[in-house]
Amino acid sequence: MVYVTDLSPTQAQFSDASVKDQVDDLEQPRTFRQNHFDLIHTGTMLCSIRDWPLFLSKSLTQLRPGGYIECHELKVDARTDGNSLPENSTIKAWCPKQEEAMRKAASRITGENLKAQMGEARFVDVATREARAFQLVPMLEGLEGLTMGVVDEAFGVGRG
Repeated sequence: MVYVTDLSPTQAQFSDASVKDQVDDLEQPRTFRQNHFDLIHTGTMLCSIRDWPLFLSKSLTQLRPGGYIECHELKVDARTDGNSLPENSTIKAWCPKQEEAMRKAASRITGENLKAQMGEARFVDVATREARAFQLVPMLEGLEGLTMGVVDEAFGVGRG
């Protein structure tokens, strides 16, 4: 069985019978028992999970012996093949500000410190690899979501 968890009660209309959608907040007490999963997978959650050490330690207890966690997170960096992105581009200016916000926000990770935090949570054989390409359109469509919560938490933007 594959479990897909999300904060939103609105899930995909079409899914396989072996996929179970479940509304769940990863930062609340977990609804799954210990030793439940062979694999826990996350993607682009670095701005969504406030307490990564807690998330990782809970994940470790919910993995069966021999199971693993796979976190697909990004380093906030804008590059192009051939260095064609102008240094004064808006996205180039956004990247260091987003990294700073992530460092200031409580317990947030960056793509660079995830490996260390996984080791601190007692995961073994932690490996990283750099993805050479990140799709521009999905990144730009998700830019507001990647930015607003963590910037508000780090700098108090939007607080009256």
